[in-house]
Amino acid sequence: MIIIYGQRNYGKVDKVPNLFYVVTQFLHLYWIPLIPIRSYLVLAGTEDSEGFKGVQTSMSFKSILVGWLRAQLVLAAIGSLITGIILTMDHVAKRHYELSTVQVPWLLLIGSVFLYWLTLKCTFASRQRALRLGEQLGLSPILVEKFLDRRFQEELENNQPEEEIEPEAPHAESAPGRINESFREAL
Repeated sequence: MIIIYGQRNYGKVDKVPNLFYVVTQFLHLYWIPLIPIRSYLVLAGTEDSEGFKGVQTSMSFKSILVGWLRAQLVLAAIGSLITGIILTMDHVAKRHYELSTVQVPWLLLIGSVFLYWLTLKCTFASRQRALRLGEQLGLSPILVEKFLDRRFQEELENNQPEEEIEPEAPHAESAPGRINESFREAL
């Protein structure tokens, strides 16, 4: 039997589009987040196979809850899908299931998918939180405010490739403390 375990980032919250977000590193078993280890403030667009650029931040309770909730919603969706298929096939084969019994797993699937989508839409940082997180990265409040502006985001998505807006910062594994001076100068 193969056991898949390790460390992985889950619970992406406090997003400032195209600038940064917060994630929590969990110990996982079969990709299900179990035990939170630490939270990171990650610069958007810097993730690659070797890690990401950002800094360690205080443990984010919101990120932990979202990480666990999303995992449970994915498991509920998978379970509902499998159960729905089995009950639907049995109902079509004229077994003893009533139609209302067959509908329950499909409704649970729809609810799970909707709640997962809602967790993606409701995890943006408030203006105050974004400014505090930006301060941890050494970003000016003016820059953070600019990225919070919807018109700027639309301009950015329509006119400018992502490579041009990526600031330089050390990988979190190589420098878990404050971001170095070269990053601040780049901004």
